[in-house]
Amino acid sequence: MDSNIRVWMEDQAMVLGTLAEHSLPFIMAPVIVNLARMLAEDKVAPSRMKLSRTSAQYKMVHGLGKTFSDHILSNTGKLPFSVNLDEATSRSDKKVLSILVSYYSPERKAVDVEHLGSFEIVKVTAAILENALDKFFTDNDIPWSNLVSMMMDSCAVMRGSKTGLETRVRHNHCPELLDIDGDSCHHIHNASKRFSSPFNGHLEQLFSDLHVDPKWASDQVLYFGFMDKEDKALYKEPWEQLYAAHHVSEKAQRCIQSFHKDLSGKGMTQQGRDRKQRLVKKLWHEDTKTELHLSVYTGVHTGVLAILKEYVMAFQSRDTLVHKLHDKQLQVFTNFLACFVKPEHLPPIPRILAGLELKGDKLLPARDLGKKRKGGAERARDQKKAALQADATKCLKIADMFAARGHGASTSAAAASTGSGGEDARQQVDEAAMTVDSPSLEKGASEEREELREPEEQERVLGVAAEKRQMG
Repeated sequence: MDSNIRVWMEDQAMVLGTLAEHSLPFIMAPVIVNLARMLAEDKVAPSRMKLSRTSAQYKMVHGLGKTFSDHILSNTGKLPFSVNLDEATSRSDKKVLSILVSYYSPERKAVDVEHLGSFEIVKVTAAILENALDKFFTDNDIPWSNLVSMMMDSCAVMRGSKTGLETRVRHNHCPELLDIDGDSCHHIHNASKRFSSPFNGHLEQLFSDLHVDPKWASDQVLYFGFMDKEDKALYKEPWEQLYAAHHVSEKAQRCIQSFHKDLSGKGMTQQGRDRKQRLVKKLWHEDTKTELHLSVYTGVHTGVLAILKEYVMAFQSRDTLVHKLHDKQLQVFTNFLACFVKPEHLPPIPRILAGLELKGDKLLPARDLGKKRKGGAERARDQKKAALQADATKCLKIADMFAARGHGASTSAAAASTGSGGEDARQQVDEAAMTVDSPSLEKGASEEREELREPEEQERVLGVAAEKRQMG
């Protein structure tokens, strides 16, 4: 084995060993490799470097942390910025207000999103939050005039129209503060909760039970063993079909039956028994209801929550996407309505969508709710393809007309080429149609082209072309 390859493999083994020894996630592997590569540029410095746990903690707080904090505070003191505020509870059950700041950095020529600060709050009211924020700005020499906008959730404490934090800041400190509404991701979360409320937490409780159950005993996930005798007799035939489908031997079946027998006599708390009964009921007795709810939540064609989650994941990134905000909101609203409304009643015009009346004739019938529907882009491609196909048909008819009449030698020569030239023109139009089509519609486009090429018409065109070639 080459010595370089051997060293390379040993280095990888050391990185993997470090991950395993310290229980680090695998996402840290490229981080460690890049760090090692940077340290290897100076071979003398790493051999002399010492960094104990206490020293690392002190240098992180009073060294690197202070340097970053001073740099951020310096930029907010001289540059326009926006803040994102959110109140949360820490691990020690303390209420903490965290502030993120966003500003354009002339040094990096990009928008930076940084953590400006966090401080504890005893009681969360709009007045207390205003005083704490004012004190933080004063202590760090941050002028209120540099504040452009505030992004918060839409609760009454933060965005109340009369006594909310944003209203107080606008009246008392920053009259030029922009009104940019609440956090749209919070709106999407609220919409998801409102949409899921009629289902009475059927799936939410099921997922919670499935998450909690294996924590206490991993063998208790074999829920068939916790059924009573009547239910076991009812589902005996599906179990036998399952054994046959997977070619389970008789010895393995006896082992599984032994597991079920042991589980049925296992002692549990009342809370554990209740959880088992809920799981058995939803997974076995109400499996159809569970599958229907799951299809509405996360289905391929009608997954409403998947549509909403896509929007949230897009705007929770660090990149600035305010220029895409309107288009994304229109897209998620249209896609949401497309799960229940006929596509012809969903034009991509916000004014019409806002005043749309959801009447019976505009809603999809129950049998079509699970079918895939085309969006606005696919419908536009279909319309353009149909127009190109219509033009192809007209061109072929004109070519046939000239080929049938014949006007002199030159016309005969042109007509003689109609058989091949017409097909070439048809092919060019078909290729143009396919450029605006999606791969998923390729089959439908080929079927439509075959419909245009009727056997009688094709035979007639080829016959006329053959006669003209002989005359030529």
